[in-house]
Amino acid sequence: MKKVFICVLIGIFLFTISPVQLIAQATKSATDACAQGQMDAGIEVNKFLWGAVGFLLGIVGVLIAYMVPPSPPAMKLMGKSSEYVLAYTQCYQDKGKGEQGTASLIGCAISGVLVTIYYIWAIATVTAAASSIR
Repeated sequence: MKKVFICVLIGIFLFTISPVQLIAQATKSATDACAQGQMDAGIEVNKFLWGAVGFLLGIVGVLIAYMVPPSPPAMKLMGKSSEYVLAYTQCYQDKGKGEQGTASLIGCAISGVLVTIYYIWAIATVTAAASSIR
């Protein structure tokens, strides 16, 4: 009778621990996926391209950079669980939008500084030419 009771207790213990472990493992997997997605987005987003978009399109380029989510690489998601894919993709896109936006903002600022310098130079040249004509 004691052996049956002990077996029942062990069975109950194993069945109650398994779901808890699975939930903990899924949470850990999602956290790891998010961290990996953020790290990959920081590395893989083409900052030069988005800087050029900001430089050439100005504030419109910055808006585009913050609105267009980058696509995570499919090779990093093959064979992963759906929870991992969802967490990885969401974190990758969030971090990627920030990286794209920052790069395009820097490009827009560089463009703005160059245009301002050009206008100052042009006004100075026209003013000097106008004063030399008199």
